[in-house]
Amino acid sequence: MTITVNQYDKLNNLSFGLGQDVSQNLKELAKVASIFVKDSNTHRWLLENRLDEVVLDSDIKSELKTILSTSPINPTWRQLTGTRTDGEANSIVQAIFSGQGQRLAIVDWAAQNYVSVAVAFGLLKFKRTDKSFILTSLGKEAVELYDENKMLELDEFMYQRLLEYPYAAWLIRLLGNNPDKQFSKFDLAENFGFIDELGFDSIPVQILLNGIAQAELENDNESKKRIKSNFEGTSDKYMRWLAGVLVKAGLATSTPQKVNHKYKGKDFLLSVGPMYQITAKGLTALKQVNGGSRYPRSSKRVMWEFLATKDKNASVLKTSRSLILKYLVEKKNPINVNKLAEFINADYPKLEVTPEEIIDDCKGMCRIGIEIINSNDMLTLKENLIDFEIPIEREKVLEKTEVDKFKNLLRSRLTHINHSYLKGIDIASKKKTTNAENTEFEIISTQLFTDELGFSGQHLGGSSKPDGLVWDERSVFILDSKAYSEGFSLTSGHTDAMGRYIRQFKERDKRITPTWWDISPSGLSESYFAYISGRFLGNYEAQLKNFRQDVATDGGALEFVKLLLLANAYKAGKMSLVQVKESILDYNIPYDKYAPLLM
Repeated sequence: MTITVNQYDKLNNLSFGLGQDVSQNLKELAKVASIFVKDSNTHRWLLENRLDEVVLDSDIKSELKTILSTSPINPTWRQLTGTRTDGEANSIVQAIFSGQGQRLAIVDWAAQNYVSVAVAFGLLKFKRTDKSFILTSLGKEAVELYDENKMLELDEFMYQRLLEYPYAAWLIRLLGNNPDKQFSKFDLAENFGFIDELGFDSIPVQILLNGIAQAELENDNESKKRIKSNFEGTSDKYMRWLAGVLVKAGLATSTPQKVNHKYKGKDFLLSVGPMYQITAKGLTALKQVNGGSRYPRSSKRVMWEFLATKDKNASVLKTSRSLILKYLVEKKNPINVNKLAEFINADYPKLEVTPEEIIDDCKGMCRIGIEIINSNDMLTLKENLIDFEIPIEREKVLEKTEVDKFKNLLRSRLTHINHSYLKGIDIASKKKTTNAENTEFEIISTQLFTDELGFSGQHLGGSSKPDGLVWDERSVFILDSKAYSEGFSLTSGHTDAMGRYIRQFKERDKRITPTWWDISPSGLSESYFAYISGRFLGNYEAQLKNFRQDVATDGGALEFVKLLLLANAYKAGKMSLVQVKESILDYNIPYDKYAPLLM
């Protein structure tokens, strides 16, 4: 296996690997490959009938027919996947598949997903120089089997490609190593991807269950229906597709099932969608992806694009992680993690790779199907990788952002808590955050209290509620989390909202809805509040002091990094919970003590 570094004047970045709106019947990918084979069944159908039926713009129709009539067939990304339309097709892949409802063809997003998966399965190859695509030998074989109607052989052919697909290998391992357990798509998403990286949002299933339970308490069927239909993060949707592929291949079962859930002192039996479990054929597949018994381990088709999500600095992360694989392949296994960091930094000093970062990245690669064993900081790559390239932009220095450098600094400090919380640093540092990212920041902040500091409680969010409520046997904290990259100013609007929450919590008046406070026990002797943000701006200390006097309640302005370090100190046994609370309420500690690199 060979991993090569190739230079390009410009990186034409696209995402490859996972699909959402792609058929779970993998034979359908042969239709995408058929575009590139003149006189294949799909190719003739497109030219003779289909484009006339679904492409309404005459100029685009003429352009697509010209592309399909040229030799070799070498369409661009736009010609393959198109743009958003009212219902018609304006690209070749859109034209192949029928749309839903009144649409003549699938949307551009679904077409992109089909091409993404066809590349990931090795049927197409992406040409980085001009952002175009060509057919591979595997793609040609798939088209031949499809056109000759050899569907059993095509099934077996695509099954072998599935075993080479790292994401499928990861899911087969997860299900196969827990054969008696059933997983929801939310459970799968929780175990997927790089632990400290944004991009694939997954919403904790607890929030879904709480939302449905609240709707049932209020007898609000519309809210219940809306929650069920809209409650999916990006990663949850990908997991639904990937698990469906395994079900279609006979490697897993899909069973509707309800779970017991306790909310506000009541018991509910609620649905979280299909639950997935390994089958006997899936356990055989586990031997094939791992190598075992009479089965050699399947080779894995890895791409540079698999190794990070679409972030503005994702190319640096992808390259850094690809280099880990390159050196694990080329140097003698196992390699000490410190030595591996030295190898990478010797060739690419601006990457400033740290041993802790490599360990986290190896965990992440295991969570996308590339198995790397870490035994006492000695790393061993267990996979046989199909050759791939690491593309580098010519004359561009591979250098981490200040945020990534700061995260690496924290990795060495956070010795007792999960590094997945570092995603909060990314969110708090972004100039523009999505609603999903704001929600994730609220969830992460709350989880640091509940999962690391031993509080009970949960994320709340939504209108007319604080972001979180946590408590122990004596005290409660009302949480308000703000992800503002430039820093959070404590305005009167924010203090008015917090003042209302404090009054509602103390009065506990059932006539006021929503009654968010009644998830906590009554009669707690101490009540506090805490604002959580990346950093605070202005004269917030004086504002906070005045607000505390106005509401006769103590509270703090807590930098997120400070919360991380407090949680780590508590888990390490260096601070008691009483000391942690005192530190949360002490807002006079200067910010630069905690976050010097983000000033």
